[in-house]
Amino acid sequence: MPDEEFSFLQKTAVGCRSRVVLQDFFVHPDRQVYFFASFTQNEVEEFHKYIVIDAETKRELQEGKSYHHCDNPYKVKL
Repeated sequence: MPDEEFSFLQKTAVGCRSRVVLQDFFVHPDRQVYFFASFTQNEVEEFHKYIVIDAETKRELQEGKSYHHCDNPYKVKL
């Protein structure tokens, strides 16, 4: 069984960092937005999709996706 803490630290430290920055939009801090995200992972790859929607106007503020190839740290190399 993989070491979950090691895997978490590896993914959040350097390799898989990402931030959603709303470009060309000012969203007031008191305004509500919806953030929907999808994440898929297998032994060799990760795929992320997201969308940010203004809760009041139902207007899409931003969407995006990313792909990341991962090396499995537990796979034995011959």
